[in-house]
Amino acid sequence: MTNCSGTRHLSFFFAVALLVAGNFSVRAEEASSSKGYVQNEPLSLSKSSHAAYQEMDQNSLLAVFPLENLSGNAAPTNEIRRQLLDHLKGRGLHILADEVLEGFMVRHRVRYTGGLSREIGQTLRGETGVKGVLIGSIELYQGAYPPKVGLALRLVSTGEKPIICWMDLASRGGNDTPGLLGLGLIRDDLVLLEKVIAKTVKSLDGYLSNSRGKDEKDGSRIPMEGRFRPKKFFRSRFFAASVAERPPQVAVLPFFNDSSRRHAGEIVRLHLLGVLVRQGNSLVLDPGEIRVALLKSRTIMEGGPSLPQGDLLLYMTETDLIFYGSVKEYQEGMGPRGVAEINFSCQILDPKSKRVIWSSISYNKGDGGVFFFDVGRVNTVPAMLSQMIEKLITQIFGPSLKVSVAKSSRDSFAK
Repeated sequence: MTNCSGTRHLSFFFAVALLVAGNFSVRAEEASSSKGYVQNEPLSLSKSSHAAYQEMDQNSLLAVFPLENLSGNAAPTNEIRRQLLDHLKGRGLHILADEVLEGFMVRHRVRYTGGLSREIGQTLRGETGVKGVLIGSIELYQGAYPPKVGLALRLVSTGEKPIICWMDLASRGGNDTPGLLGLGLIRDDLVLLEKVIAKTVKSLDGYLSNSRGKDEKDGSRIPMEGRFRPKKFFRSRFFAASVAERPPQVAVLPFFNDSSRRHAGEIVRLHLLGVLVRQGNSLVLDPGEIRVALLKSRTIMEGGPSLPQGDLLLYMTETDLIFYGSVKEYQEGMGPRGVAEINFSCQILDPKSKRVIWSSISYNKGDGGVFFFDVGRVNTVPAMLSQMIEKLITQIFGPSLKVSVAKSSRDSFAK
């Protein structure tokens, strides 16, 4: 009886072990399917590239361009810029006087303020001593309840190439954190604007003082959940070879806007730029330089660049990777119960090998996967888009991509 009982116990434990192993293998197969998340092997690269080229600090002279309104409706751009200047000066940063900046823009007929080209940047540096230009875009502005504000701000070098050194995007909705009995609701759009500007300026000051701390928690930051991963993707086996030799220099083209929302393609592009700069996987050219290259070559693209157009961009900007895509759906939820929705695709072209090395489709709704008490609900498209782009870049480059920067390259950009 004792031997029989011992055999039964052994059989039971053996069956449990087989069940656990089988369950583990099934989950592993599910994780490796094309519909799930495949963990990329990290490439053997080292230090953050844009940080290595940093020559600016809190004593550097900066210029603040007039803000670009991408909100799709009227927004108090002058008031927002005034508050931004007050916050910058309150942090002790040195800002070029508006009279000097206006005189420069009139003399050189600078009409486009949504980006910085190499020629304008170097001329501005030579005449005024400005080392960096702050370029801001209003992504979202809704004054009616619940108010919603979204702001993108980036710092572009006026050195040899207009490399984006720092970038931050912040968006808030007045009903992001309602709290108990609605005590956390924000009904005044100017109060919300103050919080968004304070967050971006604090991030910039941390960059210039080289004292970056942990990301400040606010209502726009939501957990990095699986629902924000790309729904479908393709990663070429030639991808690693395209970025292995040196830190890739990246150009992000305007996304083709196939939605009813004005400037939707530019907003997706800004979020892609922001995540690329923040993660430090590559050298990111400012859209102003890409715009000049497209205008000089008289290139018109609908849906993405052709191979000859990729050759032109490679020749004119020395670009290693070209990001492009399209926006199919972009809906800001209106009113307290409005649902945010975004649907976009992203591709990467390697102009040297003439191959598309990445393609993906991402879409999401603000109430997706939300079942109880609106926990996890996202009220603005920019807040949701930030998480989706972060997941996308992690999927593309892997979780721990590092970039090695040669000293000669670092010195050339720092001049």
